[in-house]
Amino acid sequence: MRTREAVRPVMAMKAPEITLIFWIAKLRTTGFGESFSDCVFFNDHIGQHAAMLMGLGLLLVCLAVQFATTRYTPWVYWLAVTAVSILGTMSADFLNRDLGMPLYASTLMLVAVQAAVFAACYATQRTLDVHSIDIRPRELFYWLTVLCTFALGTVAGDFAAVTLGLGTSASSFVFLGIILIPAAGYRWFRLDEVLAFWFAYTITRPLWGRTPIGHRTHQPRPWDSPRGNRRNERIATPCGDAGQTVGVG
Repeated sequence: MRTREAVRPVMAMKAPEITLIFWIAKLRTTGFGESFSDCVFFNDHIGQHAAMLMGLGLLLVCLAVQFATTRYTPWVYWLAVTAVSILGTMSADFLNRDLGMPLYASTLMLVAVQAAVFAACYATQRTLDVHSIDIRPRELFYWLTVLCTFALGTVAGDFAAVTLGLGTSASSFVFLGIILIPAAGYRWFRLDEVLAFWFAYTITRPLWGRTPIGHRTHQPRPWDSPRGNRRNERIATPCGDAGQTVGVG
């Protein structure tokens, strides 16, 4: 008698190999998502609710194309990651700017949400390994986890820079040091590969998006938004990040 495991439909791998190229592309999509989100979300001519709907619509379209593919396709995959980056950043800003949730509260909440997603994935799929994304439920869990990492990384970066009073410059060095933990742990201390990956994946968000490392090509915002209270924030040129992401993806 054949087991359910034996007869389940198996797809080709839908995620890229974890190489240096992967991390470069991840950083570029992070920078683009941050800048594009700010351009739209804090634009008073669009409105934050409309911006959220636009971000959600873009994500749904991109994920529909991603799910329709039968194997890893670079431009499709990285377009979906970019859409997740945009909506993840908007979601975090919505919690803090529209709902008025303190940064420490939203950080703790999103930590709990991401932990719950990990727990649900492991309970049902028995793995968190990105190399095992070969059936639809695992692919769904993967993208939900990616969305959580972008939202959590956004509020964590703001929490460090604003609530803890570190500022963007000091935050750069803090997160740069933090991201070395999984790298060193995996290289020299036998840290679990899956734990190291998701740890680093989450930290790339505040490392690149909310600090001067990711803002080095930024330009002054062309408008002021009293609702956002971010008059002095600088945003990246989206086309530069997007072009470089396509190039390395």
